[in-house]
Amino acid sequence: MNQNDINANQINESGSNVTSPFGDPTLIGSGIEAGFENVVVKLLHNAGVEIAASHSVADGSYSFPSQADGVYTLLFEAPDRFDFSATTPNNEHFSNSDPEPAPGNPQTARISINIAGGDITTGTNVGLRPLTQFTINTADLNPDPNLSQAAIESGKPTFDPFGDCAYDGTNSEGETDFKANPPTAGSDCYHFDNWVRSNDLETYTFSITATNHPDLNGNGLLDVEDEISNAVLEIILKPIDNGKGKPETKFETNDITGVPVGCLGTNEGVNPVSSISTDVATGNKILICNLGNMDNSARILPISVKATGNSPHGSSFNIEARIISAINDAQPSAVFNGLETFVSAAPRFDLTKGPHPTYDAVNNPIPNPYNRIVQYAAFVTKDIGNGPELGKAIRWDFLLLQEQEITEAWDH
Repeated sequence: MNQNDINANQINESGSNVTSPFGDPTLIGSGIEAGFENVVVKLLHNAGVEIAASHSVADGSYSFPSQADGVYTLLFEAPDRFDFSATTPNNEHFSNSDPEPAPGNPQTARISINIAGGDITTGTNVGLRPLTQFTINTADLNPDPNLSQAAIESGKPTFDPFGDCAYDGTNSEGETDFKANPPTAGSDCYHFDNWVRSNDLETYTFSITATNHPDLNGNGLLDVEDEISNAVLEIILKPIDNGKGKPETKFETNDITGVPVGCLGTNEGVNPVSSISTDVATGNKILICNLGNMDNSARILPISVKATGNSPHGSSFNIEARIISAINDAQPSAVFNGLETFVSAAPRFDLTKGPHPTYDAVNNPIPNPYNRIVQYAAFVTKDIGNGPELGKAIRWDFLLLQEQEITEAWDH
C-alpha cells in the first residue's frame, strides 16, 4: 500500500495519530497516517518496459491484471508536495528512491517483485513523506543564558512591590538579575522568570517557519501555490496539580473574535477556523490557531496566557505547542514544551471599617425625632505596598428603634 508517512520516520503507523496529543480528535484527521489515494503505480517488465499503470485507491492499495511468472518492477510516482521517506529498503518501507528529478517530473521509487503462479501481491509498503517541514521556537526577547526562560515574558510592571525581592548582580542586558525563588505571595520580582502574578499575562513570542517548499511549476520561485495552506498552531494550556491546587487558566483573546490576535477565523477563508475549547476531564484549554498560508519567512506571533484571580498561590501551569498541517501535507514541528510557571497570588484588596466619608456624625438626626441613624462604612482598599488606597465605600444605614436596615453603595 501507499501510506502518508506524515512524520517521515519510515515506520508503518497506518491509522495512528503520530502528532498526539495534538491533531486528531481536536482537529479531525490531522496527524492520522493513512493510505495515500491517487498515487500513480506502473508495472515494468524486467527490461524496464511499461506493461500496465494503475492508481491507488482511498486505502492506498492498487492492483494490476494477472501477469506471467517472472521478475518485474513496480514504479511509484510521488504526488506534488511529497517524496519517499525511505531512500533504501528497510523493515517498514520497501522502496528505493531514484535520484532527485528535475522540477516538473515526479520523484519516483522502484520495487523489484517476483511473480510466481500469477500471484502479484507484494505485501510491501511505500511511505510518502511531506516535503515541507514546520518548526516552532520562541523569539529570544532577552538572550541571557542565566535566565530560566529568557524567551518568555512572565508578567508586567510593577515588579518587587514589597521591596523584598532578592537580586544577584546584573544580566548581560545590564538589567538587575532576579534570583530569588519563590517571591512573596502577591509579588513578582522579574519579567523573565518562572513566576507570574495572578491575572497578569505570561507571553510566549513564537517564531514559526515552514521550509523546503516544493517548486510546483519549476520556475525557481516560491509562488502562492507552493505555499502551505491552513497551517495550524495548536497549543495546550495545562494546569498542573502540584499539591497547591490547580490554577484557573485562560488564553488572552480578542474581544470580537474570541481567539488571540493573529489567529484566523470565520470569513477569512480558512479551514478550520481558529477556536478555543476546554477538556473537561483535565481542565486543559486547547487553542486551534489557523495561521493561513505559510511561505518561507518566519512568522512572529505572540500568544499570552494568564492564571485568573481564582488561582492559589504556588499553583502552576505550562503549555505545549506544535505546528501541524490541517490536511497532512507538511511534516509537523517538534513539540515545544514551556517551562512550568508558578502563580504568585494574594488578596489584592483589604476590607476595613471606619466612619462614613460623607457623614462624620455617628448619630445623624433625620426628620422623624424618634428615629436615629447609625452610619458606618466598609472600605475596600487596595494595598500595593505603598499604603491603602480608597477603592469602594459601602454605607450601612441602621434605623434605630424601627429595626430596619438600608444598604447603599457607591464608588469613590
